Amino acid sequence: KSFILVWGRFLSAQRVAFKLTADCSPFLFKLPQHLADGFPKLMKVAGVRQIFDEKDYIASLQELKKQFGETELDERNLQVAIRLAVQLGETLQVSEVHPSEIQERWGTVYLPDSEGVMRPLPHLCFRNCPWLPDDANVQYVHSKIPWATCFQVGVKTRREEELNRHAVGIPYGQKEKLTNRLNRIL
Repeated sequence: KSFILVWGRFLSAQRVAFKLTADCSPFLFKLPQHLADGFPKLMKVAGVRQIFDEKDYIASLQELKKQFGETELDERNLQVAIRLAVQLGETLQVSEVHPSEIQERWGTVYLPDSEGVMRPLPHLCFRNCPWLPDDANVQYVHSKIPWATCFQVGVKTRREEELNRHAVGIPYGQKEKLTNRLNRIL
């Protein structure tokens, strides 16, 4: 039930937490101080959590992707996406979840690319090699998302992407059947 009044809107307890360091509205909200101080037990019983966890931030980023699809985010929603990404990174750092586990646990994470379009995390790179020319096939994470956040959520670096693209395996091993080899030896 939506009964918690925040900024003139009634919200469900799942979208409200006692602590939130950044403005992530219209997806996640901090409980107003007068409700936190006046009715802490009621808020806890209603389901208001102390802090949001990873799945809340990821679900909010997924909702942004659902709303905008392949179109560019407007400036307000771009700022919200960046704040959600930073909050997600901080939460992952505290919980010590490895970036490789994120998709398995909570589904696809979307972040804004350099054009402001929400893209799946595996498709994005962090521009850390300014001397390398930009490649049209590489999508970069938005420049306002800090490196620490990108590292925490598992964004590949441009260097990693380039090395993976140019890595060539060297064939090795036995090329002749074992039975043929034994016949030749005998």
